[in-house]
Formats: sequence, C-alpha cells, structure tokens
Amino acid sequence: MPLLYLIRHGIAHDRGRDGTDFTRELTDEGRDKMRRQARALKRAGLTPAHLVTSPLDRARQTAELLADVWGVRVSHESALGLGASPTAYLDAFAAHEGRVACVGHNPDISYAVHALTGARVQMRKGMVAAVKLAGKNAREGQLVGLYDPDALADWGG
Repeated sequence: MPLLYLIRHGIAHDRGRDGTDFTRELTDEGRDKMRRQARALKRAGLTPAHLVTSPLDRARQTAELLADVWGVRVSHESALGLGASPTAYLDAFAAHEGRVACVGHNPDISYAVHALTGARVQMRKGMVAAVKLAGKNAREGQLVGLYDPDALADWGG
C-alpha cells in the first residue's frame, strides 16, 4: 500500500550553534525519544522503504536516527526545509516507490497533513502522520494513522 509518513523532527535546542534556526540540533532527550519511537514503529511494521529529510540539522539528525534503526538510506531534499509546501512532500513521495517517510518542520508539516487529508492536526515534535495515497501521482489521500510521540517512545522501550 502506498503510504506517505509525515514526521516532524524531534525535540531540538532553542538556538543553533551559530545562533540561527537553521543549525538547531536535537537535544539528548530528542535523540533518545526518536530512537525509541523508531524501534516502536519498526516493531509495529510501520517502517518506510525510503526516508527523505529537510537538510536543516534537527530534521537531518532525526532522519539519521530513524534510518539507523530502520536500515534505510536517507535522501536530503532542500524543498522540505522551512516553508515546505504540501507539493514538496508529494514530490518526495512520487520520486520513490511504496512507503516513503518525510521529515520536516512545523507549521509546514501540519499544513501538509491538512492539505492532503482534510484533517486538522497540530503535529508535535516527533509526531508521525500516515497518509494513504492512491498512487504515485495522487494529490490527496486519507489519514490512516496518527502516532503520538510520547506513546511511541514508551512503547519503543
């Protein structure tokens, strides 16, 4: 089944190494929680074949943690950076087959869930939305799963 997983990056520091938003890194808590979430999703059989991420540090680090647990490669896509449109997520999905996960930022990722499914969701840090799409070039889909980061982290041990 073609699924697009929209994942908001994990918990990050308030400021980056250079004082900007672009270089914000995950906190130790954010790293630990994302590892546990990745294990829980893997155990539930909810892992993608492809992982695409925003190039910003916190999203890239989130994707690398997920990829390490899931055993998939990470692609970086500048269009998934700050200000990403729903079309950017669909384009990342269309570039691959099957299940694709995209790691991005708010408010863009919350808006993408709404634009694609009609669901109004406030994506928390680490939250995962699973959107079923009819095919590679689908422009809308159905929200089939919404995974709370705290529940996943608890389940992932």
